[in-house]
Amino acid sequence: MTYAARRVGLALGVGIAAALAAGCALALAQGESILLWFAYMLDIAGAVVIAFALFSGAPTSARKAVARRYLKQEDDDEVVGTPIVSDLLLFACAGVALLALGLVIEIAA
Repeated sequence: MTYAARRVGLALGVGIAAALAAGCALALAQGESILLWFAYMLDIAGAVVIAFALFSGAPTSARKAVARRYLKQEDDDEVVGTPIVSDLLLFACAGVALLALGLVIEIAA
């Protein structure tokens, strides 16, 4: 399993758990359907995951890029800097999946 897949799995797990907890709390406070509030929170979690993907892919400043290039050692095979395009696409697709799941639950409820 790649590092990106583990991070996406962690983001999805945290997003779903937080959506379930917040949805239950808000539904009980409002006296409404738990399923409907869970769907709302899934929509918010999907938007947060998409925002994370977009903000983590922001390019670094030129000064940091030059400093990183000069300080980089020859034997480093793995760069731990900004995520590559496939990571960004993976996170964005995970966010869209959360949004779609929330929408399907909203329609079904």
